[in-house]
Amino acid sequence: MTRSQYIEAVKVKLEEVSPFDEPASFIAADDGEKNAIKPIVSYIDSTLDEATKNCLLALPLSLLHPDIEAVPKLKGGSEDDLTVVVDNKGVGRCKPVQNFRFVRFHHDVLLRDITAFITSEDELYLLQQNPYTRGGIAKPVAVWNAALDEMEIYSFPPTLRGETLTDAVLLGVRTNKKPNSDAVAEEVVQSPISDYIVLECAALVADILGDANTAQMMRTQQQQKLLAVLS
Repeated sequence: MTRSQYIEAVKVKLEEVSPFDEPASFIAADDGEKNAIKPIVSYIDSTLDEATKNCLLALPLSLLHPDIEAVPKLKGGSEDDLTVVVDNKGVGRCKPVQNFRFVRFHHDVLLRDITAFITSEDELYLLQQNPYTRGGIAKPVAVWNAALDEMEIYSFPPTLRGETLTDAVLLGVRTNKKPNSDAVAEEVVQSPISDYIVLECAALVADILGDANTAQMMRTQQQQKLLAVLS
């Protein structure tokens, strides 16, 4: 869907609940009134990308397969293949770009892929500081450490300490705009989730307008649609 199609779809969804009156005072025009913009449209446009990100972060991964891609590392502002440096304690460290919902970490040395990611604020993170309770090759643990702006992998065997690994793979769902693009909903999303984005955006707009009932109705519709697909 194009951005204009998203906006129109959200407007239609809101009007199904409460049709908008459009007196002259409800229209704000730009210079010369060449392109009159209704406030409701500007609200939709300003919340569409937030709604898209919310969906990419919350929807089941079974609906997002087309959007799962390899997460590159961030180096000097440019994107390169991910590398993992194993320190002298066996902890793997890498710096992936942040605008991703992390999905899976794989390295051939590890006996299983990591599919659950924690943060340095999680209580389980304390266990990773102890070599006897931390994750290992059988049950590895991945931690996003926001303070260090890096992913920590617990942990690799002694033989790899001091090594730089270039064959690790981190998969994720991009939750923000691609380089050199301001468009999110229409540029980033590849999965067929436009209906969920429309409902999420409608709920956010209703929140802005102080219409709690409509916001709840949109979120209920979204949940019902999701249950129907997953059941």
